[in-house]
Amino acid sequence: MAWISAEEEAREIGMRDPDYAAYLIWQEIPEIPQSVVRVTMDMQIWDGSIVFSNTEGRNHFYGIAYQWREMGVLDTPKSASVKNFVDDYVDDRWIRLAYKEMREKGRWTGADLHGFPKYQLAHQARRHSWTDYKDIKLHDNPEWKMKGGV
Repeated sequence: MAWISAEEEAREIGMRDPDYAAYLIWQEIPEIPQSVVRVTMDMQIWDGSIVFSNTEGRNHFYGIAYQWREMGVLDTPKSASVKNFVDDYVDDRWIRLAYKEMREKGRWTGADLHGFPKYQLAHQARRHSWTDYKDIKLHDNPEWKMKGGV
């Protein structure tokens, strides 16, 4: 639940307050100019629109398992059939429960997002330049509140 809550807060900050999101990122990598960090926020596609119903959740895990198999992360006889491996060994009940709790608290944005490769905001489809923010001074936002007042 804590991981999903953190993911949702990060997504919401990025969507609702990209200057603050850029500030938080810049705090971790101050070597990168603030203008570059901020313009990068404009290029983000907040694509975490996975809603973990039984089918969609399984499809998501199949995709991860296929990718890991191709990369050699999953390379045992047990994972030779990705579908059987996921069906037999992946229990996604906890993540579905966490998403349900997030929705009940009004803190789930994932279901509202288009998902890659569709754009959430019109400016995401255009060419970007750091010069759009060449004079930006990123700063903390102590007033930040997630929707739902949390």
